[in-house]
Amino acid sequence: MRLVWWGVTRYTGGVICALELQDFAIVDALRLELDKGFNVLSGETGAGKSILIDALALLLGGKADATVIRSGNEEALVKLNLSSKTPVCRK
Repeated sequence: MRLVWWGVTRYTGGVICALELQDFAIVDALRLELDKGFNVLSGETGAGKSILIDALALLLGGKADATVIRSGNEEALVKLNLSSKTPVCRK
């Protein structure tokens, strides 16, 4: 099994524009795009909020573990898009 991830080696500030997951935990595929301003994660118990936080923790230097790969898959993708120049990610 293989966990594919791109981590932030030196965070110097910026804005999270998007988080992309594929075959991570119970998530098949997800692209979460955040807009400028205040963004909130809310939902019922079991909706997957903690999975998003776990993915962010992994990208910011947390330990990778093969158990986060979705059952039946060989690898998972965790990708974070950051904007460092302006606080606007989308058009």
